[in-house]
Amino acid sequence: MGFKKKTHEELVKQINIKTEFADKVFKKMRSDRYGLTFCCPLDLDKISIKSKLCGWDDLTVPVLPEVYERAILIDPSTTSCVPPGVFNTSTGLCESSAEAIQVGSVEFSYSNALPSGTPVTVEAASVWRFGRDCPIIMNSIAGIAGGGSAPVQIVDGANAGPNASWWTTYDATPGGPVLQQVPGVTETSFVNALARAPVGGWPGNTELSFSVPLQTDIVKNVYIFLSGDNAFGVKLNNDILIDANAVYDSQDYTAIQAVINIANGLASNASIDDLENAGTVCNSQTIAGNEWGNNIRATYSRGFIYPIRLEAGCNTLTLSNLNINGGGMFAFAVFDNTSAEIIASTQRSDLTELISSDTITKFYSSTIESEPWACIAPAILQPAAGNACPLCAIETNTISFSCPDGYTLIDSDSGQPTCFLNPVPPCDTETLLINVVNQNGEVVSNYDIIFDGGNYITDELGNVTIVIEDASINTLHTFNLCECFTTSGGCAVQQVNITVTDPDVETCTTINPLCNCIAPSFKSEVFKDPILTLSFTDANYASGNTVTAVTYTIYWRLQGQTSWNIISGLTMGANGFISYSFDKKLEVGEYEYKIKSICADEESNWSATNIFRRNL
Repeated sequence: MGFKKKTHEELVKQINIKTEFADKVFKKMRSDRYGLTFCCPLDLDKISIKSKLCGWDDLTVPVLPEVYERAILIDPSTTSCVPPGVFNTSTGLCESSAEAIQVGSVEFSYSNALPSGTPVTVEAASVWRFGRDCPIIMNSIAGIAGGGSAPVQIVDGANAGPNASWWTTYDATPGGPVLQQVPGVTETSFVNALARAPVGGWPGNTELSFSVPLQTDIVKNVYIFLSGDNAFGVKLNNDILIDANAVYDSQDYTAIQAVINIANGLASNASIDDLENAGTVCNSQTIAGNEWGNNIRATYSRGFIYPIRLEAGCNTLTLSNLNINGGGMFAFAVFDNTSAEIIASTQRSDLTELISSDTITKFYSSTIESEPWACIAPAILQPAAGNACPLCAIETNTISFSCPDGYTLIDSDSGQPTCFLNPVPPCDTETLLINVVNQNGEVVSNYDIIFDGGNYITDELGNVTIVIEDASINTLHTFNLCECFTTSGGCAVQQVNITVTDPDVETCTTINPLCNCIAPSFKSEVFKDPILTLSFTDANYASGNTVTAVTYTIYWRLQGQTSWNIISGLTMGANGFISYSFDKKLEVGEYEYKIKSICADEESNWSATNIFRRNL
């Protein structure tokens, strides 16, 4: 653009200089004609120079002719509101409502159901003699007295790996490994880590139990690890597998002693002396400090590991311990492992525990077999469905409601919150959308707009947007000191088009195109396996103007390549089309191409780059 429009400040300065010059000339004329004193001839000389400079400025900074055209895009209204606001005639405010947006969800976490009996709080119960001897694993339960077939004593280097002694050396005391420590445990051994007893002592002649639901999709065996003072018991689906009273056997532990004897290579009825004389390392700890008669062959001296068969579906496993007198203790774990895996284990983490007594805070008495399950609030018992086990479900509700910006959430009587627009006064702005073009309709960027004494500059698209506040009160406005109009507010929008005549721009005619040598435009892509044909139209030919191109050149390449394939010397056919057919089957991928006209004395710019894809 070869001009710059005068700013408001420049125009005001020029007006002031011209006004002062006219005043001085009038006073000089009055002095010369009427003899009135003119005291400041030098001031006239100065202002004359300034006035001439203003005239010279006008030669280089023209005030271009401007034509204004205005149109109302949105009719003004003093009660108009910005959507979605609606004018409330009672309150005189813009109001509306919107549906509250629900976020979050209702989820449930699940845990095993708990026994329904009377709970008894338990704590760690450590005694040096608990679990000091090697555990014994069997391949089946033989009778309700705790006997088992093929008992195997898990011994270092014998029936197990080099660290089978972890069962007797497991350290859950405060001095043990951090991850093994169990509050209240003072003695080592796996049994001591698991051992629990009622707070304040185990009542005499009392059997306490813990039930656990075990879900499985297939028939399988699991192993139960048991140790107790005085005797343990097992029920599966209300069938008694081991009876605690039969295990105790009036303190004879007949079946348990037989299991220990056989596991140590002795006859089932061998005496305590025979066991001591056998010198087995598994019994040395108890024998060395034995002041308890048959304690070496009691149910608390070690762990006894039995297999049980779970049917597909839900199985109710109840583990119990009977205390006749004294302190009492019960330790248990359920392993989802094979016999070989248990024997080969070298640490607790080698085994998969379904449940263990060191995770239990309560034992139970008086469990109701008809209603065996319960949950602790806020958990809710989810009854069994089909073959599934009952579960305790805890609801986690994270549902909340939110509103768009500018809205307030208000609860309704229906329970469905609603968003209400924060009350605001009606809109009292008016927006001017200004566009400046020259006589050829070309946008004029960086053009000075003087509005109400302020300066605005058009952007690269020739546009300026002006928002007038309080437009119903501030009603009278001016463009460039000469164009006047009024506003009324109510969110009205006016489109103002300004056309300026620029003497430095040649006025376009429709006789000849602005550009004689122009690039063709894309027409079509035609694929006939395996050949692709591209067609273009000469823009001059299509518009009825003289075709100035002599030949045409196409550049094409596979996307990602740095160099172009060049097809030159193409000519326009009788139909006005320029066509090119690829002479070979192209490889699969995306291609890009562009075209330009080669005229007699110049070349056009490139067309826009198009893309096609070869899929076959």
